[in-house]
Amino acid sequence: MDNKSIANFQSHLREEAWDSVYNSEDVNEMFNNFHCILLRYFGNSFPLRYKSYITKHNGWITKGIKMSCQRKRDLYFMYRHLNNPQLREYYKRYCAILRKVINLAKKIVL
Repeated sequence: MDNKSIANFQSHLREEAWDSVYNSEDVNEMFNNFHCILLRYFGNSFPLRYKSYITKHNGWITKGIKMSCQRKRDLYFMYRHLNNPQLREYYKRYCAILRKVINLAKKIVL
């Protein structure tokens, strides 16, 4: 919404006769007439603009990193359900190595 569109909207509302709103006997009909007028001018003054979003391509995400992230997720679920200290240590080492690999991949691409 810019100032020109707002001014256009206000101008249309000022120029409207509003007879259909004031001369009606039924409150619901008054509201519906008012609502229709308001929406018509609003739609004309502030049209919808569709914006296309370009997906960000992360070139650093390789097939191996995706597989490693899936393996990490699987290890996490195993570590969470099993109370095994060796599995916990393995999971922590795996996370640290994966974090280093991801950071290195990001540096190489950027």
